[in-house]
Amino acid sequence: MNAETAEHRRAFLDYLSQERGLAEATIRAYGEDLRSFARYAAGAGVSDPLDDPTPRAVSRYLAWERARGVADSTLRRRLCTLRVWTDYQEIEGRSRGTAGALPLPGKRPALPRALGVDQVEALLGAARKRLEQAAATDGHRALTALVVLRLSGDFGLTTAEIASLPANAASLPVGHPLNADAELAEAWSLLNRSTNETTGETPLVSLNPARQSRLRRDFTTTTARLTARLLPRRMENLETAAPGPPRAPHYLRALRDCALLELLYAAGLRVGEALGLNWRDLDLDDGFAHLRGKGGRRRVVPFGESARLSLRRLRADSAASAGDPVFTGPRGEALRRRSVNTLLRRLSDDCGLDPPATPHHLRHSFATHLLGGGAGIRLVNELLGHRRLAETQRYTRVEVSRLVEAHHRHPREATEH
Repeated sequence: MNAETAEHRRAFLDYLSQERGLAEATIRAYGEDLRSFARYAAGAGVSDPLDDPTPRAVSRYLAWERARGVADSTLRRRLCTLRVWTDYQEIEGRSRGTAGALPLPGKRPALPRALGVDQVEALLGAARKRLEQAAATDGHRALTALVVLRLSGDFGLTTAEIASLPANAASLPVGHPLNADAELAEAWSLLNRSTNETTGETPLVSLNPARQSRLRRDFTTTTARLTARLLPRRMENLETAAPGPPRAPHYLRALRDCALLELLYAAGLRVGEALGLNWRDLDLDDGFAHLRGKGGRRRVVPFGESARLSLRRLRADSAASAGDPVFTGPRGEALRRRSVNTLLRRLSDDCGLDPPATPHHLRHSFATHLLGGGAGIRLVNELLGHRRLAETQRYTRVEVSRLVEAHHRHPREATEH
């Protein structure tokens, strides 16, 4: 691809974004399709294939892709991309758009894979279990970092002295820091409870060189800072304080994952729609999400109480502003699709789902379960943001196929088969 064609390709992608209003993911796919055709044509000895792709060249390209095992849906998109490209070439007066004469192949109607209600509950249960584990891990790390760094930095205890301290501080002299300093005493007590140590002489903190450096790092992170800020509150109202460890990075990540899955299933969102949300797009009082879907179409979708509570907890604990992304990565950037797919693969392994669930399976499940519960197809069409009713009618066929499968269990049906 020469420099002029590359520049023209960039203008084409801008045209798709600004004039046709296509989604960012669609534009990326179109760009990859053009690069794929250019690579094939370069290998076939064509000098500038995108200048005016002929129907014969496109047909050979698609046959080559099919021989490589490319899915039919991808081949259909490849041809659609080249048709739109040649139409754009004709608009710009650069060619006659001959590849646009190729008809799109028929699309096989595929039934969407929807999870059962019990499978969705298993996925969400696995996410909640990870949240509990993350809370315990963060609480223990934060308390350990706070205790060790204060004992060494403020009171000059050596690593060996800290490692030899017993779990029960009452056995230490009255003037010892763990008895004389109220904050340290409370932290040591909480750490004792978090590790379930009840004997008086068992060392509570075991240290090695690798752990020492990690403790130093932990103390400079949100984990230990949050612990130091929340400990005085726990001391003031120890009897009435809410149970559980302070909010910290592992906990926030697990809480984000729970809220994301709850929202995907509760509102039937595409993963790109969910990851593109900012806090200002969510009405957490009434439970509504303001979305911009495919083609820039806007819609408002309600979500249930469980998703609303998870999102409110995430908002409160993350201290985000209205313009920040709802679901963020480790550096505060918007979470990536790949991370969501990885999360669902791991949760599927946790609860024994095979094949693993994907974000779109949760969207399919949302639609199928609504229709199974008696919702009208036009309502589901509106909630999903489909442009045509035929796109939503696929889910009615899923319900019919389940009815047929259930009918096979009828005694007369079983006898005949």
